[in-house]
Amino acid sequence: MGEQSTWVFNVFQSKAVVTKQGLTDKEALRTLLYSNVDCSLTSDPQKCESTIDRQLEDAIAANRYGTASGLGGVSRLRGFPQGRFKGARTRFFGTEFRWNLTDESVPFNFYLIKDVRTSLQIAFFYERATIAETAQDLGNAWRSSTGTGFRMITASGMVFRIDVAKGEEGANVNVFFDYPWSDTGF
Repeated sequence: MGEQSTWVFNVFQSKAVVTKQGLTDKEALRTLLYSNVDCSLTSDPQKCESTIDRQLEDAIAANRYGTASGLGGVSRLRGFPQGRFKGARTRFFGTEFRWNLTDESVPFNFYLIKDVRTSLQIAFFYERATIAETAQDLGNAWRSSTGTGFRMITASGMVFRIDVAKGEEGANVNVFFDYPWSDTGF
């Protein structure tokens, strides 16, 4: 690891607080949300009903326990789509090695972006997280993602990045501004 390289660790935990429980009656929610949906008119009525049931269970859980910060996407568990995992409680552990390829001051002007490039980095990362509705279930199911990224850091402090990550459900590509796990991440 060179002098200019960085090894970053992140631990994140989130817990929803419910001040007023929402609607948790499944049939009442079905009427409210899906009264205009007729699955018999779709090419796969069974899949339509299964999707609605899963969405209703998610809505009931959110109304009962709340929703903490989701996992998946540009910030945490980058190997999954944005907001892929939601629940009342989350716990996340991540590490990222950022290898500085250059240390320079090179002006650039790309269409709407004008700045001075100060560094190019390659990043290698591993993330592991769990999400659950209750504290006792937190840690029962873990998800992980690994990947590689490329960053361009500018004199103004802007970080342009692209990450390619793989999780248990496949691969995901994220293009974003700022480092992962930052306040501007999702």
